[in-house]
Amino acid sequence: MPSTTPTWKCALINNKTRGRIAFYANSAQKVVLDAQNYLVANKYKNNEYRMTDPVEVFKTGIDWNTAL
Repeated sequence: MPSTTPTWKCALINNKTRGRIAFYANSAQKVVLDAQNYLVANKYKNNEYRMTDPVEVFKTGIDWNTAL
């Protein structure tokens, strides 16, 4: 049986290389906090990475037209 807990995703994008680091959590606030803590822990400057808005992923029970 699939889990009913929502999963949220946020990514940090390197401004120079366009490389991405993805973060997943069970709430939008937690995923943003995890990404911010990653930047602080690795001592990155504010202008090196930009953060995408958190989005809900791995939804179940959605219409197939919506999923495309």
